Amino acid sequence: MYEGNWENDERRGVGTMQFADGSVYVGDWMDGKMHGNGKMTFATGAEYEGAWLEGKMHGYGKITFKSGASYQGMIEDCKKHGQGTYTTAEGSVYEGSWERDEMTGQGTMAYADGRVYEGGWLRGAKHGAGTCTYTNGSTYVGEWKDDKRNGMGQMTYMDGAKYEGEWIDGDYEGHGKYVWPDGDSYEGLWHKGKKHGHGKYHFDGSSGGAADPNLKQDAPIAA
Repeated sequence: MYEGNWENDERRGVGTMQFADGSVYVGDWMDGKMHGNGKMTFATGAEYEGAWLEGKMHGYGKITFKSGASYQGMIEDCKKHGQGTYTTAEGSVYEGSWERDEMTGQGTMAYADGRVYEGGWLRGAKHGAGTCTYTNGSTYVGEWKDDKRNGMGQMTYMDGAKYEGEWIDGDYEGHGKYVWPDGDSYEGLWHKGKKHGHGKYHFDGSSGGAADPNLKQDAPIAA
């Protein structure tokens, strides 16, 4: 059911439409289509208020979902596209670039648990160069792929320990250097987060081979 302005037998101007599924639109119309600014309350419980173009959400607007999550920013062809801010129902907040409903480009995610990531994204996952500060104060600066630390990167732990080198799927993998808070260090090869292969351990101003019995235990990777 439509109630509002008409012109040349078409909905044009301001009007209200109640759709068969229970959704309700209040706002501008042109040539029989939602066009301009308007508010749609969907039967699903979601709500959109903002710009419309020829019957589709398009331009700047805000979507509030039934779950309590929300998005405010640019929309293209009914999808989040461009710059926008998404807040999850749990309280995590992403601010940055979107492409066709997915976080892609540069953006910052402040997680509800206190973690903060700033850097590249691809199809909703951390990708490319980025920095993540963890809840315990540890910080990773480097490359990401598929939402995990992948490539070259440096992790500085809350106790002052530091690892710099190669990563695969969140683990030390390949060549890297780990420095303990007391200044001792190991530089060499790693596999799945453990010293593996050729390497050199430095301690008390001297150095020993990787098989030295006095080597410290492998440090935990998790931040």
